[in-house]
Amino acid sequence: MAKDQSAAKSGQNHSDFSQIAIPAGYAKSGSNEIVGIWDPMHPGCSKGLHFIPMHRNVMDNTADPNNVSTFIVGRVIGTHMVLSKPNSANPSEEKYPIEAKEGDLIGLWYSSGMRGIEDKCGIRVYMFCSGEVPLKPLPDGTERNPMKKFEIHTSPGAKGKLLPVESDTRRVSMGKTGPRKVSDDNIPF
Repeated sequence: MAKDQSAAKSGQNHSDFSQIAIPAGYAKSGSNEIVGIWDPMHPGCSKGLHFIPMHRNVMDNTADPNNVSTFIVGRVIGTHMVLSKPNSANPSEEKYPIEAKEGDLIGLWYSSGMRGIEDKCGIRVYMFCSGEVPLKPLPDGTERNPMKKFEIHTSPGAKGKLLPVESDTRRVSMGKTGPRKVSDDNIPF
């Protein structure tokens, strides 16, 4: 309290951040809000993605809550066409292509054909869908859609880290053992 009174007497306002001087050589980084979602199968999206993966969010799959869904978040390098992010007020609203600019945050839904992305946190990655792999039918004879296969490229010698889990909202797909520490988790990649 005494510190606040002395600041008030001196004319300083410690809650006014508009007067902060930025050191020379720094530029504002992109927003911390996701601008869109990359879907290489959508005709309006870029076929390849150049970005820096930063983290992942895990949740119960909406189609089958016993399965885990993983959403990877990263910063765009260059510009890419992505789908508009879902409208929280109307999630079923049609998504449309938008341009994600250098430094923007985008997301992508992980699929098993992207296995090479899991340890690329913090490094530059270029990835694209390179084909499909047919899957065997389910035991009951139900045909399955082919798995999309992705090529993931990095600079020679680049060493990333395992993508950290920023958000874990799983309830059903946690497994029978209950909550686990994130570092001990075997969230599928």
